[in-house]
Amino acid sequence: MSPRWASTTTSAVRTALIGALLIRGFDALHTAVAGCHGTDPLERLRAFGMCYRAFALDKPQYYAVMFQGALPRTPEYPVVAKHAATAFGVLVTHVPPRWAPDEFSAQTHSK
Repeated sequence: MSPRWASTTTSAVRTALIGALLIRGFDALHTAVAGCHGTDPLERLRAFGMCYRAFALDKPQYYAVMFQGALPRTPEYPVVAKHAATAFGVLVTHVPPRWAPDEFSAQTHSK
């Protein structure tokens, strides 16, 4: 095996492994935040934040790979982006996208 061939193979394997770790991490994050609920938008936002934090504390290796640059990022593969979008889609579906500043202020100060 020539050194050039080995380098190309090693790079491809590394890229595939990083992609697999990212997919597993985003799937685990999705599972962690999908069960977060609340009766109003602010409560749901708080619950999502607590679930997100719990995920980061419970699975620091995945969190580091996903968000802290523990491994060099591979070019975004569409499948990785899809899993990331699914995980963060929970926030989008549970918290209103447009929250008037006065409504948010009233919500945060009334609790």
